[in-house]
Amino acid sequence: MHPARGALPLLLSFPFGCGEAAPDASVPTAEIAIVEQPATSRRRVPTKVCERGETEPCACPDEVTGVRTCSDDGTRMRACNCEPPKPPSETGIAECDEVLAYFDKLADDIEACSKGGSSMKEAADSIRRSRATMKDTFASSATRDARSLASITETCKTLLSSPVPFTCS
Repeated sequence: MHPARGALPLLLSFPFGCGEAAPDASVPTAEIAIVEQPATSRRRVPTKVCERGETEPCACPDEVTGVRTCSDDGTRMRACNCEPPKPPSETGIAECDEVLAYFDKLADDIEACSKGGSSMKEAADSIRRSRATMKDTFASSATRDARSLASITETCKTLLSSPVPFTCS
């Protein structure tokens, strides 16, 4: 409870003098009043304007459409987010997603160079099969214990650190 709320009105008087002399009208006094405050105060109750997690489109520069999201308490829409959404992770491990993207590009580059030759097309298909196996291995590793997760992350980092260069000849 606030110290002044609910208190009884009280008036104190202090003379600015010394000793035990009787109060004199010529001696100034200070008065302190404690006044009872109302027990309730009017608080502004936030108005709910949206549902938590609700989204709506909004305008961004360069004629791009962004997304505004409702706040957790539903009292406002957040500022417009103009960043493009990130694609979902295939594995849950950023480095391993990069390895898969590298193998996708490598297979596409090999196939583009094949010019209808079956051996290059087969090589590209082999890389895609290997990529699918890696994706399954990496994705299942993301739900394992911390040591397994660290191990597979290091494997992906190693693969990324030594890419195989490819050029059409």
